[in-house]
Amino acid sequence: MKKSEKIKLTVSFLVILVPAIVGLIVWNRLPDELPIHYNYKGDADNYAAKWFAVVAIPLFLCLLQAFCLFVSYKMSKQAAAYSIVLVICPFISLLIGAASLLPPLGVAFDAGIYIPFFLGILFCIIGNIMPKVSRNKTMGIKLPWTLKNDEVWNKTHRLAGFLWFFGGICVAVCAFLPSLARVIAVSTIFAAMILVPTVYSYVIYKKL
Repeated sequence: MKKSEKIKLTVSFLVILVPAIVGLIVWNRLPDELPIHYNYKGDADNYAAKWFAVVAIPLFLCLLQAFCLFVSYKMSKQAAAYSIVLVICPFISLLIGAASLLPPLGVAFDAGIYIPFFLGILFCIIGNIMPKVSRNKTMGIKLPWTLKNDEVWNKTHRLAGFLWFFGGICVAVCAFLPSLARVIAVSTIFAAMILVPTVYSYVIYKKL
């Protein structure tokens, strides 16, 4: 593994652990239970013990990151697929950490806005990488017909990358809509991001 890749790997794990580090620093200021889930209105509707939210979730994400990196590196051997994995768990850890730690500390955090907003940013990042992922069985839009043909795979992922990038922007913008309108808009966008590349890939496959 190159030195630059080792640095990226180290940074990704450190970022995942940032919520745990912050949580331990302010441990005595936190209540015994912390929010870990929010409804579509942005209200906390599920809580967990402090140790679980502060320590267990980041550690679990570290393990998940390690497993996903191992699988993507050993089976796909692609820098693009590896890059996607490097981004996802750190991003999720920071988002969950902010949602769990900031409200109890008195910091304004509207989960109904910030969660879809930052998820939209994440999809923009993934969409930018997707066209670079070549055919493999571990990362990407793995349908029977995309896995059979390089041309189908490449065209599908070029379209999907475009849709996910601009779909991510739309999701980020829609995060500022009223709660019900936000849920409908975001759900519709996510459905389109999944269904359109799926149908398109099958049409291309049948033509070939």
